[in-house]
Amino acid sequence: MTFTEPTMLETIFALLCIIVVTLIGFLANGLSLQITITNSQFQNAYGTLRTAVLLCNTQTISVMLIWGAIVLITNSRKLSSSEYFVALIPGCLANVSFYGSILMNLLIALNRYCAFAFPIKYHGFWTVKKARTVGIIVYFLGFLPCFPSIFGKHLVSCSSEVNYLCNVLPKSMRQNKPCTLIFNAELDFRWSYSDTNCGYINSMFDTTLTSSMLIIAGCIDFITLLKIRNYNKVTTLSSKKMNKSMANSTNHKQEMVFFKQASTDTLELLDEVLCNLKFVHFQSCIGGFTMIVSSLVFNIGPHFLTNKWALFAVTTIGWEMAHVSDGDNGAKNASLVQFSPKMISSALSEAIGSQMLTNAQRNGVIHDIL
Repeated sequence: MTFTEPTMLETIFALLCIIVVTLIGFLANGLSLQITITNSQFQNAYGTLRTAVLLCNTQTISVMLIWGAIVLITNSRKLSSSEYFVALIPGCLANVSFYGSILMNLLIALNRYCAFAFPIKYHGFWTVKKARTVGIIVYFLGFLPCFPSIFGKHLVSCSSEVNYLCNVLPKSMRQNKPCTLIFNAELDFRWSYSDTNCGYINSMFDTTLTSSMLIIAGCIDFITLLKIRNYNKVTTLSSKKMNKSMANSTNHKQEMVFFKQASTDTLELLDEVLCNLKFVHFQSCIGGFTMIVSSLVFNIGPHFLTNKWALFAVTTIGWEMAHVSDGDNGAKNASLVQFSPKMISSALSEAIGSQMLTNAQRNGVIHDIL
């Protein structure tokens, strides 16, 4: 569907909406990024991965703001045409960072799991160097879906020289029309794929990748939460057994009093830690759910909605809000670690075996869990 040429007032309103949401996104992601970069507690694998996610979020909303403003201010139809190569690049860059943030959120969930499942070997699995390398690889993997979409026009031209390709490729690839994201192609202020089979495949790939990766991340977080609960139960049972054993001894009254006090303090700390970690995992689930819903309405909404502003809300604004939410959750989680590191470190070091870990290792595991 193609709408009528928007009025100046409509264009200004759409641009203001994009600017406001983007500024909120810069604030949320910037606050989280500032905490992650400047706080020494994040100089680890988790901090590296989280920084990469925030940079991806910032890249996506920056591209959407800059290119959206250029297209709307110049009112150039050429900049919204799939026939113009430059118009294809912003959609690719926005998608690359979107895929990067999705995959790195999966890596963060895996990072949390390893911190609890393998606390002693954790630092061998997750070093800053390895996390940085994986983050770079994951980012550049996001370009792979873009290349066929951008260069398909030039690679699949049905000229006499390559006529044999036209016999084996689907019709959508013979239409000489790239199918990457284009902004305002149908005068509705939204990002959309080309109305071809290739564009349909790309939109389904978006939805499938986002949903599957974040569902897997959610499952890993759930398993991690079960391990947290298990550590709490094991510590509680051990405390009761030891307390009972010492109570039966008449020669160790001093040790019994000391142990009771220590175990009580530890259990209180563990309860508080568990509550905080529940909050962290809840925030992660909210962020993942927001991303999934955003992807679903972005790709499925245009098949059911006909109102221009409804389409604008569920695509352009919805996509930006997903990255805003992700940055906001990161800021809350980072603040939790920043203001209660001693409590978390003390409690969990008892749960995961403080005798076997150095202070540096213990602190690294605790902060990477979050």
